[in-house]
Amino acid sequence: MDIIPIQKNYQKDVLNLYKTVTKHLRSNQNDQWDLFYPNLFVIQDDITNQNIYGIIDNHVVIGTVVLDELQSEKYEQIDWDDKNGNPACIHRLAVRPNYQGRGIGKLLLEYVEQLAIQRGYTSIRLDVYSTNDEAVGLYTKYGYVKRGTIEFPLRKNHYYCMEKQLNNN
Repeated sequence: MDIIPIQKNYQKDVLNLYKTVTKHLRSNQNDQWDLFYPNLFVIQDDITNQNIYGIIDNHVVIGTVVLDELQSEKYEQIDWDDKNGNPACIHRLAVRPNYQGRGIGKLLLEYVEQLAIQRGYTSIRLDVYSTNDEAVGLYTKYGYVKRGTIEFPLRKNHYYCMEKQLNNN
């Protein structure tokens, strides 16, 4: 399966992916995403900024991930290991529920990690909802380390801030 930069012609498909994943999360009592986030405006920004990547299967977006430098101000309170480097951030990694468990998340992570290395980043940071056990497990399995927690408005639970050092050799 090839990973490609997501173009404007796929923005409705990405929105459909996010809605499907949101419904799946909610069915598992996970309020990480809702009707307001992620939304079409977020997707349009990701496409305009050329930082969203995805896997397409039979003309359907089955997984996406965003790689950029945008960090929440709340990240300033975290004791990151990479204090003087050039960190990138992962956002909105999503895989259609009927494709989960097939290594799609791993492929997306490996892709953006290699992209980050090529672009000279020294680490990757992210935040993940603490009750999203599958996502926390995925990140932990592939070398991301919990560095602290933050909270966002309108969410019942905290988010883990995680980080992975990149091998730039």
